[in-house]
Amino acid sequence: MKILLVQSFTSPEEPPIYPLGLACLKTVLKENHEIYGLDINVSTEDEYLNMLDKYKYDVIGFGIRNIKVATIRKHANIVDEHHNLIRIAKRVQPDSVLIAGGMGFSLFAEPLMRIYNEIDYGLFGSAEVTFPKLLQNLYKPQKVAGVYYRFNQTIKYSFNQTDDEKNKLVTPDRTIIPVELYARFENAYGIQTRRGCILNCIHCSDKHLLGSNIFTRPVEDIVNELKDMEKIGIKNVFFADQIFNIPYEYTKSLLKSIIENEIGIKWTAWFYEKNLDMDFFNLMKESGCKQAIFSPDSADNKILNNLRKEITSKDLKKTYMLAKKANLRVGYDFMLNAPGETIFSLVKTISFIIKAKLHLGKLLALHGLFIVTMRIYPNTELQKISIEKEIIDKDDDLLEPKFYNPFPLSVFVNLILKIMELLWLIKKLFKK
Repeated sequence: MKILLVQSFTSPEEPPIYPLGLACLKTVLKENHEIYGLDINVSTEDEYLNMLDKYKYDVIGFGIRNIKVATIRKHANIVDEHHNLIRIAKRVQPDSVLIAGGMGFSLFAEPLMRIYNEIDYGLFGSAEVTFPKLLQNLYKPQKVAGVYYRFNQTIKYSFNQTDDEKNKLVTPDRTIIPVELYARFENAYGIQTRRGCILNCIHCSDKHLLGSNIFTRPVEDIVNELKDMEKIGIKNVFFADQIFNIPYEYTKSLLKSIIENEIGIKWTAWFYEKNLDMDFFNLMKESGCKQAIFSPDSADNKILNNLRKEITSKDLKKTYMLAKKANLRVGYDFMLNAPGETIFSLVKTISFIIKAKLHLGKLLALHGLFIVTMRIYPNTELQKISIEKEIIDKDDDLLEPKFYNPFPLSVFVNLILKIMELLWLIKKLFKK
């Protein structure tokens, strides 16, 4: 089959990111199919139309990584932008089978199937196993795990994938889209070392999407991929893992191997705040880490417990103490007005930010702090809490963004967010 894979819009304001999912799909499809790719984030609409006109495609797949885009300033929805690309494909290639997938799509698969009525099939979760199987069963989608399909004018779902099917990890084939198109963008190249999450945060949908077990790639494969990336001139990557330091020993082994192989690529990643020590920070620094990002969401022990973060304020303090000793940049993400939040717990979070800044100086840029209210996602504990508190209706599909930001604390929280927006605008002004 001739297959066109299209990376749909990812963010209206943030720089493009190389489409790792599409590159992984090429790896599993290229042996039996003719694969073409386009990323609309680095292409014009005319280039998209030219690609559609180039061949008669049997299948066109759309990678929808984001439905909402969270920034310091706002949460932006890009549902209509995705739909426009799908409509164009249907108009130009009316006989092609249209398939949508990606984590953004998976989170809202059923409502999006209703909106994007041009789509024939939707894929839930990771598609490295599902996509090839669906191509073998295009007229019997009910036989393939993780597929949304249409039957008698209704939307059906086949059955759930196993964790093994969700988490087949492969080395991406980056020839699907020229890597040089992203060279001028910071942190544009991702590499995935593991998939899945064992944490229990009440607001996160990762377990629903990826399962509760962690699957890892062989360290040797990752090191070889980094070597290949270095050969083609890539100098910075981000590890696109849910949490980079879980499993801990696996990560230590990877970092040691990066050092032993003298890989010069600089990298960033998301880290869990627990069980960190100076030896690990030294490994991070020596292996090329340029920034460690933490997402504690609060600095108050009661709120951390309510969020089921399984960390304490002492763990958070330790992160910036170790970062200072290692001379390593850090970033923090916080979510305000979480369940149980009070003015006192908010003050503790603000106090943490101030203390961290005073201790770290330039190693923590205040304009880089990511502070938002909590968006309510489907299939999370926060969704259940929000229904009980009548913040949302039980039938709300949450495609239209809803936030957990109850009154009266919302008045103070909204003021903080306005200040953060002002800092963001000042940063943008100085960049110009």
